[in-house]
Amino acid sequence: MKNIIKILITIFWLGVISSFLYLPNIIKEDYFSKNTLNIFTWVDMIDEDDVAEFEKEFKIKVNISYYSNVEELLTKLRITKGKGYDLIITVDYAIPSLVKHDLLKKINKSKLNFYKKINPNLLGFYFDKNNSHSIPFYWDIYGIGLDTKSLKDKDLSNINWSFVFDPKLMPHKIGMVDDGLESFLIAGKYLFNKTEKFSDLELNKIKDLLIQQKKSVEAYTDEMGDYLLTSGSAQAVVGQSAYNFRAIKKSKDIKIVTPKEGSFIIVDAIMIPKHTYKDDNVYKFINFLYRDNIIENTIDEFAYLPVLDHIIDKTDLSYLGDKKEILSQENFKKLSFFKRSIPVKKLTELWVDVKAS
Repeated sequence: MKNIIKILITIFWLGVISSFLYLPNIIKEDYFSKNTLNIFTWVDMIDEDDVAEFEKEFKIKVNISYYSNVEELLTKLRITKGKGYDLIITVDYAIPSLVKHDLLKKINKSKLNFYKKINPNLLGFYFDKNNSHSIPFYWDIYGIGLDTKSLKDKDLSNINWSFVFDPKLMPHKIGMVDDGLESFLIAGKYLFNKTEKFSDLELNKIKDLLIQQKKSVEAYTDEMGDYLLTSGSAQAVVGQSAYNFRAIKKSKDIKIVTPKEGSFIIVDAIMIPKHTYKDDNVYKFINFLYRDNIIENTIDEFAYLPVLDHIIDKTDLSYLGDKKEILSQENFKKLSFFKRSIPVKKLTELWVDVKAS
């Protein structure tokens, strides 16, 4: 079974790479027009209605391409050298690789009319200490979504990561993140209270823990956590608070807890590919995305956390706890990043073993 899955994964990536090699032949001609912008992003980062508003106001056509995971994005951009794209939105742990392979332009902060309004706690992270190549767009904290109605017999007052890893404490069914790196680092945080510099022995112990956990995993998912909770398919779901918050809007029985020993932060950022020649249009679009009404639309639609101070001030974060505590330097120091601290090949092999078990 493991060999079959490995073969299927290999075939998949060969197909992906082949499609990238022939990309210049299939991209529409208008992708290279001066009056277009070509965006590469997650599927739920930019609202289509907002794009239509930008196109109407600036008479610039926006073409959006989506990727499903970071490895897909990195592979595509390395093979194409980023040519054909004018703006990229991706997660923090992809940024060091993009910088290393010289795929990004430096950000001209003088062209950003909002930059001084960004909360300083959301600048200067490890992946781009001077924010030379990236602009924080939205952020989120990982937590555990709980269906309190189905868990009424359990003590939910002091939840930590053991709630989704210890068989004695785990609910009957849980949802788990569908990402190898995130799964291994969350489990590593629980087992060893660290998120990097794992030995081979420690990685194998993490793998064994995830295989044991799998017996209770109803589904590995990122975006569908709200469905698992509201449908009763799972009593607890590990994931971004934004996804679990969507369940809160549907049911008063759902709550989100941040494990007491500390959790993870994720930052999605905007970058400009090195080979774009449409800088003026790119900065118009970036400034448009940071308009108050556009940010508020995105928060309402997708529930991500904003980076601008004055928007944060009027955003309800009560589902995560006390706002002052959440935004304090002390809290940010307790949050870990999903650094790519495990070699990709090794991680892929381990994750296949978990999924195939």
